[in-house]
Amino acid sequence: MKTFLITTIVFLAFAITCKAQWTNTTPNINNTNSGNVGIGTTSPVAKLDVNGAQRLNGDLTFAADVTAYFIHGPANGGAIRIRSNAGNAIDRNVQFGSIDNNGTWASFMTVDQTGNVGIGTTAPLTPLDIKLTTNQHVQFAANLNGGYPGLSGIVCLNDANSGYTPLGFFASNYYFGGGNVGIATTDTKGYTFAVNGTAIATSMTVKAYANWPDFVFKPTYQLPSLTEVKTYIDKNHHLPDVPSAAEVEKNGLNLGEMNKVLMQKVEELTLYLIEKDKQIKVLEQQTTLFQSLQKQIDDLKKNQNNLNHKN
Repeated sequence: MKTFLITTIVFLAFAITCKAQWTNTTPNINNTNSGNVGIGTTSPVAKLDVNGAQRLNGDLTFAADVTAYFIHGPANGGAIRIRSNAGNAIDRNVQFGSIDNNGTWASFMTVDQTGNVGIGTTAPLTPLDIKLTTNQHVQFAANLNGGYPGLSGIVCLNDANSGYTPLGFFASNYYFGGGNVGIATTDTKGYTFAVNGTAIATSMTVKAYANWPDFVFKPTYQLPSLTEVKTYIDKNHHLPDVPSAAEVEKNGLNLGEMNKVLMQKVEELTLYLIEKDKQIKVLEQQTTLFQSLQKQIDDLKKNQNNLNHKN
């Protein structure tokens, strides 16, 4: 009993003298007056300062009221920030970034609470959301931000604020919008789609114009006479309503408009042929009548000659 009391008194005196400091030099675990604990260092600068490799076998749990946890190297180096589940939804994520000498955090990549990954944005809207600049994103997702009913998106260039998709690649088709599209050129000359080079297609449809030239067959249509057409050709060296060679060389050829003009000319030619066919039939009838009259005259002449011979 006496030995136990002496041992206890000595331990308490030692503890008071050390002011609650404790040191184990073999594993190099130290506690300082500041309350910092060092492992592998005698001068811990944080509540827990580990110098050397770390291994965690089990769960690491943080207090719910702590707003952020940092794992980082020296200033201007890489860092990871783990946000707590306190605050709004954007705070519940893991961020990868850096901290400068002033302790200012800059986020480069974020994994939010739903598993979305954002590069250049702390609020990714799709499973992979890459922010290029203000309101310009490259997004990879099963469904587009902003919603286009019936379209399942794979990748799109997107205005994240409005949900507008200038460019989208879908499971069944492609979508281009928000501007003109140029292939092998940046100058589309104001056209929605421009190709600087050759193009080939197995099928192409040009939507019919409202004034498709079936009006040529209406009774009210004034068909130009062939004399008028010849006069125009002699003066302008091309058909009426058809662009000249110089115009085509300068402005190109509008396929939809040109097909409309060509159809009008085909229909006008059909009317000319119908009219000429009527005239030919009239001439044939007149020819038949003339031949019949001629035969009668010949017969009369023959009979007259016979009578003259008998007399």
